[in-house]
Amino acid sequence: LGVGWVFWMTALSATDARSSTRTLRLQLSRGGKANVGTAQLGGSVAEGGSVVRKNVNAESVTSATSESGDEGGEVKHERVERAFPPGLLNLGNTCYFNSVLQVLYHLKSFRDALSEWNPPEDADPYRVALALSLKRLFVQMADVERRNVSQSIPPNHFLSVLREQNSDFTGYDQEDAHEFLRFLLDNVSDAFRASRPSSNPNKPYQQVSKRPRKSYEENPFQKLFEGGGATYTRCFECDTVKRREESFLDVSLPVQSGCSLSWALSQQVQRETLTDKYDCELCLTKTEAEQWWQLDTVPPVVTLHLKLFTYDRNIQGKVAASVRCPQSICFSRWCSNGSGEAMYQLDAVIVHEGSTMTSGHYYAYVNENGWYCFDDSDVSVIDETALRRKLFTPVKPKKTAYLLFYRKTDMESD
Repeated sequence: LGVGWVFWMTALSATDARSSTRTLRLQLSRGGKANVGTAQLGGSVAEGGSVVRKNVNAESVTSATSESGDEGGEVKHERVERAFPPGLLNLGNTCYFNSVLQVLYHLKSFRDALSEWNPPEDADPYRVALALSLKRLFVQMADVERRNVSQSIPPNHFLSVLREQNSDFTGYDQEDAHEFLRFLLDNVSDAFRASRPSSNPNKPYQQVSKRPRKSYEENPFQKLFEGGGATYTRCFECDTVKRREESFLDVSLPVQSGCSLSWALSQQVQRETLTDKYDCELCLTKTEAEQWWQLDTVPPVVTLHLKLFTYDRNIQGKVAASVRCPQSICFSRWCSNGSGEAMYQLDAVIVHEGSTMTSGHYYAYVNENGWYCFDDSDVSVIDETALRRKLFTPVKPKKTAYLLFYRKTDMESD
């Protein structure tokens, strides 16, 4: 075609209270030159309260068809525009769970396991309701993609179930995306069990990353996210090494200005001398010892939590530092038994913008056959070079990578 028309709409956002006003851009490309015009357009609300956005992905699929319909006829090339993936409306400081839900939705193994799940009869009712609500939301998002329209979905039902029996998520306070991810994975994983868990769903979720290994049979979510590690303690008196196994859903890593992800992982497994006297069970003496932690088994999806937030005399702060993160990584050098030889690719990043954990804004970058930015209802495309420049190179960034998701390369492509 002599003239190619590309239409798209970008959403404007300044705070979590998102405006429904949309900017419609019309770009006319002719001979490599472009004239750009803009016009204000109010976002239209579809049935169910969804905001239908007019933007389409600039990446198009070219199809070849014969004008005569016969093989060997003249070939006509048509541009078929592919709509952006669905966004999620911000319902009042809900960016923390919008970003987490986008990462989980675009992880195909997670989405498929949830879609095939039917709740067991004796499972905990609250956890089942939460998992079913998440499943329902993912069905809505998949339907939007199937219809190839750009649409933002309000996660009202999921938020209502989330707040139903857990006071931590009531009100309009900004919550922590890492803690919400842990809470959601723990509860959805428990809903998959054949017997009701003994723990109380109302109790505060754990804020530590390591926990004792459990004996129940693994479900799909555990197999996807849960890895194994061990804490080692060596007695200086008798030289005995005690090993305590642990499981983890994520690994929390220290950060400092100018550091790399390899440095942070090495700090996590570094040996330290115990300041308090160690009670050795073998030689029955109270003596000095050293302790360290190492990976045993690496899950298909490795979630790395960068410890950005600090607490000093009840005052919250944030480490204004970017961490140099590779696009691919092998975890074998931090494993205790030579395992972890597989390669992992950076699949998603959750970003925090702001100065404290209880303020600011969260959004996500997801690699879905190319990188997308999911900022509540605003969905846009970004190339990998620009992404790395934004997140992994600034000296004192305001927008900081907070959660990293590395996916094993031999997993089924999403």
